[in-house]
Amino acid sequence: MSDMYVRDADESCETLRSTAIRSTFGAFNKTELIGVASVQCHAIFEQRYVAHIWGVFVARHHRNTGVAKLLLAAAIAYAKSMQDVTCISLSVAADNVAAINLYRSLGFRETGSIFDDPLHEDVLQMGLFREATDAFDSATSLPAR
Repeated sequence: MSDMYVRDADESCETLRSTAIRSTFGAFNKTELIGVASVQCHAIFEQRYVAHIWGVFVARHHRNTGVAKLLLAAAIAYAKSMQDVTCISLSVAADNVAAINLYRSLGFRETGSIFDDPLHEDVLQMGLFREATDAFDSATSLPAR
């Protein structure tokens, strides 16, 4: 797949690394890397219908500016372009209300949780499913500024 470029004023999102089953996107403010997000399709044949978004991070001074939504739009578009993908999953800290609300705004819904593990923080599992056609198809719209 060729590199993807999404431009919005002084901020841009571009593919940093891409293979047939995974890609990492970076958001830049001029030459400063201000955020990243990765997506990977499961390599196990029986789970090829699932792509997983991970490693979403935005620099503190660029949060709440639409950067995460821009990165997620690129990751979702990449996942949707993979043959057989019908579900895009992600995990988020259960107390990260801002991230959970962002994911919900893109059509993700809660699918499960991992709690009471003393070695890890509580985690919420979320998914975006092809059968929720409107959300799945509209989730790649660029954010309004």
